[in-house]
Amino acid sequence: LRGESSDDVEVLVRSPTNAAEVVLNVTGRPMRSESGAIEGGDVVFRDVTSRNAMLEKLRDSEERFRSAFDFAAIGMSLVALDGRWLRVNRSFCELVGYAEQELLTTDFQSITHPDDLQIDLDHKRRLISGQVRAYQIEKRYIHKDGHVIDVLLSVSLVRNTAGEPLYFVSQIHDL
Repeated sequence: LRGESSDDVEVLVRSPTNAAEVVLNVTGRPMRSESGAIEGGDVVFRDVTSRNAMLEKLRDSEERFRSAFDFAAIGMSLVALDGRWLRVNRSFCELVGYAEQELLTTDFQSITHPDDLQIDLDHKRRLISGQVRAYQIEKRYIHKDGHVIDVLLSVSLVRNTAGEPLYFVSQIHDL
């Protein structure tokens, strides 16, 4: 009424007869005459009820994954194709003795026992090339205080919808 535009305002509408709820996205613009006087308005209503429901399901799914990852009893990590840690859980941090932020500034190569590094890199190359779907190896990490940790490492590769490699998912079991 004052001649202001409104963009993407969500409005909850309830049916007076059956209590059904619909969420509408409303965008409005004033229509002006040549003299600038407001003569009416152009308003668009979009039903975003199902979109909002899908977004809520996605948030719930992400929260379930985050909780499963963070509170897993074994070490878990997401690793970039170049070996940088993208995400690590508490169990893995406790296993190797590093704080999460310390690990996120390094890569898996820096804490892998030197005698085990090449075989791990070879397996990762085979995974990226599509020769294998996943791999599992026994290897050693070097704990922050210097002692050696024997682990069973299980790794798979996440790809995008075009089949391009994105990152590795690793599960690390203390042997």
